[in-house]
Amino acid sequence: MEIIASFIVILIAIRQALAAGGFNNSCSEIRYWDPDSIYGRKNQASPYIVARCMNSGKKDRCSWLPLTVCFANDGGVFGYRKK
Repeated sequence: MEIIASFIVILIAIRQALAAGGFNNSCSEIRYWDPDSIYGRKNQASPYIVARCMNSGKKDRCSWLPLTVCFANDGGVFGYRKK
């Protein structure tokens, strides 16, 4: 249960970071996806944040962000940071 609570906090923070950059306005779905839950292999794949959004041509676009490294909100841009 503690893991689920942690993921919910992470998802809320990510949604807020994406919204700050304007990315969330065109997204109909932002979700957490863990390949291990489907393939049954524990700790062999990275979980992802997956976003279904509209591109500038108003067509569906799927973006994903692996949660294997540290990320930060830098002026509304959600990107990799070493520190």
